[in-house]
Amino acid sequence: MKRSVLAVFALAVFGILFFAFGTVFLDVAEGEARTYVTLFFVLWAAVCISFIVYGLMGLLGRNPPAMTILDVESLSEEGPLAEETDFAAKLEKLEALRRGRLITENEYLQKRSETLGEKW
Repeated sequence: MKRSVLAVFALAVFGILFFAFGTVFLDVAEGEARTYVTLFFVLWAAVCISFIVYGLMGLLGRNPPAMTILDVESLSEEGPLAEETDFAAKLEKLEALRRGRLITENEYLQKRSETLGEKW
């Protein structure tokens, strides 16, 4: 897993820009609308502040789980997912050998039971 500095920096910057954008609407609101705009601004500010805090946490290296970025291409072929894929590939290969009549039915059944025994 690796952290994208640009992504967390952008999150903090957009949080600041959105907060400033919201304050403009709060300043412009007049009369009866002022009450509703103020209520909306409270929610707006909370979201903007969370963007800023999450962005700064990411920049400081204290990534919350939601900010973690997986680099799928660099994942090794070992691990639980690779094991399941390898298991399925073994069974598919075995089935193809039987269909192609490269192994006998008895060999297929024996090897299949061995493979299934490995999984469980």
